[in-house]
Amino acid sequence: MIKPNNPQIDSALLDEKITWVVDHRRRAEALIMPDERKRFQAQQGAMAARMKTHLKTIPIIGIFLKRAFRLWRKLISPGLGWRTRVRLLPWIGTFAQWVYSLVRLGRFRSQTLHELMLLRQHIDEMQRQLESYRSESLTAADRLQSRVYGEMQRVDGEVQRVGGEVQRVDGEVQRVESQQGNRLADLTVAAGSLERRLIKISSAASEQEGKRSLLQEQETGNTLPPSFYLLFENHFRGDRESIKSRLRAYLPYLSQMASGRARLQVLDIGCGRGEWLELLSEAGYAASGVDQNEEMAEHCHMRGLVVEHGDALAHLSRLQAESLDVVSAFHVIEHLPLESLVVLFDEVLRVLRPSGMAIFETPNPENLQVGACNFYYDPTHLHPIPPPVAQFLAFQRGFARADILRINPYPDSFRVAEENELARRFNDLIYGPQDYALLAHKHHEN
Repeated sequence: MIKPNNPQIDSALLDEKITWVVDHRRRAEALIMPDERKRFQAQQGAMAARMKTHLKTIPIIGIFLKRAFRLWRKLISPGLGWRTRVRLLPWIGTFAQWVYSLVRLGRFRSQTLHELMLLRQHIDEMQRQLESYRSESLTAADRLQSRVYGEMQRVDGEVQRVGGEVQRVDGEVQRVESQQGNRLADLTVAAGSLERRLIKISSAASEQEGKRSLLQEQETGNTLPPSFYLLFENHFRGDRESIKSRLRAYLPYLSQMASGRARLQVLDIGCGRGEWLELLSEAGYAASGVDQNEEMAEHCHMRGLVVEHGDALAHLSRLQAESLDVVSAFHVIEHLPLESLVVLFDEVLRVLRPSGMAIFETPNPENLQVGACNFYYDPTHLHPIPPPVAQFLAFQRGFARADILRINPYPDSFRVAEENELARRFNDLIYGPQDYALLAHKHHEN
């Protein structure tokens, strides 16, 4: 209907004409035959196809139409929401997305602020808890510090009191020692003299009873005066410091045995001038010796060493079984016949503790100079003992382990300074180790 807002137009008449035209056109279309309608539609389709083909030949318009057609097909696709259809529209979709983002920005901002506020509240709560824990920890630390300080003061008081008592007792001891010093010294001297006399009496009684002794088994060397062998050792064996320097090679073996156990008990057979006993005493071991030479024993007594003058086998026979940790004999076994040597090994094995060790040092006949010449410097030597023989004898008498330690080679200045097999063998045979030690262990685990 046309609104009658123009007074110059007859709106009723105009409306009537329009209605007539529309009705007339509808009746004309109804009168058209179906075949003619199909033909008309086909003409229109062909015309549209020609127009489409013609428009494709124009570059800009063709591309625009292709894109418009694709867009139209996407828009009319079933199942799309109105938001998706709007986003597909050129420029309008972009603008709509931008506007939508602006609208959601405020909502996102308010949501973010809310979450930040919750996070801040959580952080504040954690800080309050940490402050509470900190205050409790400081309070507990203060209480503990006060308690420790009180205990320290109490301990200091106890220490001072005990220190006073120790000083008082020390003063009393010093006073008693000062009063009894001379008397104790006299008693010590008298006891030492009495002990030496008892040892001599015991040794003489043992010889009268017919016990086997090293002295009785040796050759005519026992007829020599006691002072002869002391002067002989001073002349041929060397000074005390050189002997002690060579004997220090055995201290590491005793240190290994001493780890984790009580003070080692060591007996040195044929202790001579006492160099080895001095080293043992300096190292803190309980060392004692026995020697058949009275001059040697007196020489050791003058140096404050514990030495018995008497027969070695008789001394060993008086000892309890498994009472010693180490038994040593330096340059002794070459003085003994085989029968006495067997008895010596048996007695040493008996008195050693299960973890004990025996050390027998003797000249090394593998060195030709020693075996052919130097061995006979001592007229009381019987015969050299090769290392394999000593090792066999130890195993045969019951030792579980027997090691050979070759020591004291000639200085390098004596050796042939050539680098070949012949020179090496010559140096080994002529200037090799002059002595060796048999290290016999009672058990395997040592």
